[in-house]
Amino acid sequence: MLSGLKDGSGNTINNPQIAKDVPAETVITLPNATGIQYNGGMYRFKSAEIVSGTTDKPATNAYGMKTTKADNTTNVLTANTGELDAVMPNQDVTIKYVLELNPGFTQVLAVNYLDGNTGVTDSSGNTTYSPMEFPAGTTLAPPTKNLAPGNGKSIPTPVVAGYLPTVAPTFVPGTSFSGMTPNLTNHTYEFNFLASGTINVVYAPNYSDHTVWADVTFGTSGSGTMPGSTTKQVKKGTSPTLSSLIGNLTPTPNTYYRFAGWYIGGGTTGNEPTGNRLDDPTGATDPTIPITADTKLVAKFEEDRTSGLM
Repeated sequence: MLSGLKDGSGNTINNPQIAKDVPAETVITLPNATGIQYNGGMYRFKSAEIVSGTTDKPATNAYGMKTTKADNTTNVLTANTGELDAVMPNQDVTIKYVLELNPGFTQVLAVNYLDGNTGVTDSSGNTTYSPMEFPAGTTLAPPTKNLAPGNGKSIPTPVVAGYLPTVAPTFVPGTSFSGMTPNLTNHTYEFNFLASGTINVVYAPNYSDHTVWADVTFGTSGSGTMPGSTTKQVKKGTSPTLSSLIGNLTPTPNTYYRFAGWYIGGGTTGNEPTGNRLDDPTGATDPTIPITADTKLVAKFEEDRTSGLM
């Protein structure tokens, strides 16, 4: 059996070509090797040569395989097909197969560009992201493509305003890739492609870039509290729903007071409710809030005159 084959990167090459033990003086044949599938078609046969077993060794009474037939003209091994028609000598014979990458063989490369600002982590610790949005005309890798395995592959990783200029993609599974290296000059990520796999490019937001991001903060007006209040960063020029901004925040009125809705904060303190009530008291709709600059959402509390307070 021909075994122990590896490619230039040290990856094992599966070889189904078999040569059984053959008694001396017996005719041995090997079939045409050009149709054999190596690693599922990733490699193809290129050439063959006899590398040992053709030299007579009188000291051990061993004679070598004749490399030509009786006509002394026709080779017993056809180099460009691997076909062998010879007589087995009384010593081992080694035949070397030279393989090459099959240019017609492809594997599937999937590329996901993901927005790190949209990450949601579930109870199991798995984080999912929404697709990244790019300016029109941005050069990207297609979501999926058939790609021939090999070295020196790359995908575009364009710089996007409001996000960190460097990315650290994840390569799944890791065994399908090697040599992953960022090219900061060309804004690409280079790698060697070994087998089908997925590249997830997560863009980390740069919240310090206030040309892109606005701070959405929260406050209260009146007698009540709002535990867990935080600051959220939202892209300017977008109109997220009120519920997506509020999240799990729960305005809690004090005794004898009730929650009276969400408002844009203003005034000297920023906590004074301005304009119309933002939320739908019936819960039938989920209004959107245009974000053009830093914005404060205020939970208003008012006296509950139905509570018996005098």
